[in-house]
Amino acid sequence: MKILAELVPAAYKVSKKAYRKEISFTDGQKIIMGNTRMNKSSTADYINDFRCLIEGKSVTRTLNAFSMDYFLKTSILTMVKRFKKLFNTAY
Repeated sequence: MKILAELVPAAYKVSKKAYRKEISFTDGQKIIMGNTRMNKSSTADYINDFRCLIEGKSVTRTLNAFSMDYFLKTSILTMVKRFKKLFNTAY
């Protein structure tokens, strides 16, 4: 099943919530699957890959190029914003 680019930002947000334990892994899968727009194993890949990226671990099942690019760029931008906020608060 081809993953639509429009699903990737939503998958990122849900993966982030699952990582933070704001929702369960299973609930995250259900949200991303929606109306069967993505299959269950793909949703697990998105949630697991987010965790691996955040924790600096290697990814065993890679996402498509667009998804991986989006996840990496968004994660890095989030970390840079946090660093700037911490730096500005400290000084």
